[in-house]
Amino acid sequence: PRQWEETGFATLLVPGAHVSIGTEGLPREVAGHSQENADITISDAGHNSLIMTAKVMAASGLRLLMDPGLRERATAEHAELVEEYNR
Repeated sequence: PRQWEETGFATLLVPGAHVSIGTEGLPREVAGHSQENADITISDAGHNSLIMTAKVMAASGLRLLMDPGLRERATAEHAELVEEYNR
């Protein structure tokens, strides 16, 4: 299902995407904003996850810059989602 994420209402004005890579060793039952999660993020696995997330975000941004068709589709989809949200 489509939903708004942590960028909040900013995604009503501009398209946005939430990029998150799983961290190895992070049990499913650990809450996203918890001390246990924070402790895992400062581990080697957490550092590797941060690097991978940054690479995915950079590659996604580069693709949007280099592919006008993708930008047009993203803009159109964003407009549809905002219209749906405002109903």
